Amino acid sequence: MLKSILRHPLLKSGTVLRGSSRTLSQEFAKHDNLAFSILKEEDGDEVEQFMYTHFFPREPLNIACGSSNHQNRPYIKNDFLPSGLCVAAREKDTNTLVAVTLSSKKDRNQKTDMYGITTYTHPGMIRLCRVVSHMYEAYDCFSDPGMQRVLNLGLIGVHPSHAKRGIGKRLTKMCEDLAISKGCQGSTAQAMNPDSKKILLNLGYKSVYSILAEEITYNNEKLFRKEEGLTSPLEVFFKHLNY
Repeated sequence: MLKSILRHPLLKSGTVLRGSSRTLSQEFAKHDNLAFSILKEEDGDEVEQFMYTHFFPREPLNIACGSSNHQNRPYIKNDFLPSGLCVAAREKDTNTLVAVTLSSKKDRNQKTDMYGITTYTHPGMIRLCRVVSHMYEAYDCFSDPGMQRVLNLGLIGVHPSHAKRGIGKRLTKMCEDLAISKGCQGSTAQAMNPDSKKILLNLGYKSVYSILAEEITYNNEKLFRKEEGLTSPLEVFFKHLNY
């Protein structure tokens, strides 16, 4: 199955995997100068550097938590890349990485320490992990008894010079099809960035939980103050992967 996905037209320009439409095909045709691929574990250093440079310093929640410049995030190499559910876009001429979507899968009853909350001592990362944990606990994607495995869409990072071209959307579609090949029946994601929310909504995700940052608490204490200006709510999204 994996070999067939690697040969699939989505890894070329102008077509999609499942649920194709003329609109998506036309949109993806704008990516003729890019090569799309599944990330491997040996890409870890390059992916980390890309995210440390182009994603975390601009991501609103990381900025608010004080973790935007923290460059020790083992979950990228330890959780995301080994899953086989991470994909990337590169410039064909230079092989330069311009976008990634980092994902993993979760099975029913699987115990997870998402983002390694128990391992961090950096105050900003502890704060960030508490927010992420709150969001995961807020919606049970396994409430459907038939749901046994889900895709966890973690991070969608696009270089600023390649933004607004539908690259993040295409990478997310790739992750979904890979997840189906690994037995995932649904897909879940967290988002506060309006651009990420737009990608998810355009791909058929539904918002299943929403909360303002200033309302999130840990041990009965608020994690954010209203003055910190996080006006876009944090949301959990879910989609059934049954095309």
